[in-house]
Amino acid sequence: MTHEDFVSACAAVSADTKAAFATLAGRGFALVQRPGFYPRVQAQRHLHVAGGLWSEIGIDFWMSLAECGGYRTEWSLDAPFHLGGCKTVTRMEAGERVRYWKPHAHYSTRPYQEALRTLASDLWSLADELEGWSEDDVVRMGKRARLSALGEMG
Repeated sequence: MTHEDFVSACAAVSADTKAAFATLAGRGFALVQRPGFYPRVQAQRHLHVAGGLWSEIGIDFWMSLAECGGYRTEWSLDAPFHLGGCKTVTRMEAGERVRYWKPHAHYSTRPYQEALRTLASDLWSLADELEGWSEDDVVRMGKRARLSALGEMG
């Protein structure tokens, strides 16, 4: 498959999912424009919580990886797609900026044409799930990564 084929696939996925992702706009989500040529659509919602705490919800619909773990090299209307999301909390701890994240996979190998049929309601359900997690839930059950020391924040 050529680079142009993947660019065409990306354009088709963007067009096919536009109406479904538009339903999230009323909930404060915005589409994320990412460079690349792999079929993928993302939406994010940024939240500022008092006391220097930042939270973000991300939703991601993309062509699943191949069985070997790498990117797929073929595109078709039956290609398996993944729908998932994550809620993050970024805060200061002992002079360091740290991020906690809790992911959730709604599905991971649904054929593209089948996924499109229920995408709007699946996006809504996924957003409900992620929005239902409090910042404390994410910190308590999520993964943790050190982002920077206080002096590195710029």
